[in-house]
Amino acid sequence: MRNLLAATLVSSMLFTAPVFAERDPDVAKAIKTRYPDAKTEVTGNRDINGVKVYAVKINTDEGESMAEITEYGDFLLYGVPLKSGKATPKSASETLTTLFKAQPDDVEQFRATSYLVDVDSAKKTYRLRFDAVGRLLDVDTAQDKEMMKGLDKATDDGAKKASERAMKWNKGLTVENVYFSDDSHEYYMVDMKNKDGKDATITVSPTGNVAAFRNEIAKADIPEPVQATMNKLFDTAKVKTAYKAEYQFYEFVQKMDDSDVMVRVRTNGDIMSITPRSSSDKEEDESPVKKAKKNKKK
Repeated sequence: MRNLLAATLVSSMLFTAPVFAERDPDVAKAIKTRYPDAKTEVTGNRDINGVKVYAVKINTDEGESMAEITEYGDFLLYGVPLKSGKATPKSASETLTTLFKAQPDDVEQFRATSYLVDVDSAKKTYRLRFDAVGRLLDVDTAQDKEMMKGLDKATDDGAKKASERAMKWNKGLTVENVYFSDDSHEYYMVDMKNKDGKDATITVSPTGNVAAFRNEIAKADIPEPVQATMNKLFDTAKVKTAYKAEYQFYEFVQKMDDSDVMVRVRTNGDIMSITPRSSSDKEEDESPVKKAKKNKKK
């Protein structure tokens, strides 16, 4: 999964340009929903797993970023512009400042989209994880109930504020329970349901920073690329539940003499990946955000 994310992050150099003047309606709608006040520009497109994916340059009052969006209006990956000096979450910041000798700069924030499909087998339920273009990323056992049992319920003021934030993010849903999502109590996991009884969970801070969310969707709403892979690999009659999910992470480069290290950190401070970068492949490893900044300077 980490390798796939890395490949996605550096893929803007492979896009063709220029692109068409008139965007696909699904693409335009998704961009407007995610970045309502931004200036956006489609800078290229390519096929990934048989799906057309567009590279979009984003310019907001808080800064620049890039997004990669499928022809179905799904964000494969998108950047969240950060104002200069804006703090990262405490847990992530502690990892950045205490684990590494040098203070990292130019920290970038990203979100990745995935689809989770629970499939029943003879003895257990497996959870299949796909990206938005239908690539199978992971297979694990579905253990939501067991995970919830291991969390402490939260009833403090932070939990109340987190619930309010969750209801603004997922309008029309009701809160079932609130849990502490980590030992630092910086984030809360809010367990929710919609009027049809479908599940949703959102990991959010009292200030409104959404670290991750997962919304149950109807089987018919599983996007076509994911359905295509499912039909090839699995017995779709055994599909139990499906979800659309997102999670947030931070990326920065730790500089060294001959080879830098690209580090990705989750909001809870866990290290996602550490990728060495030699001087010869730094350009290939650069994220879309860094490329956009370079191009602007030119």
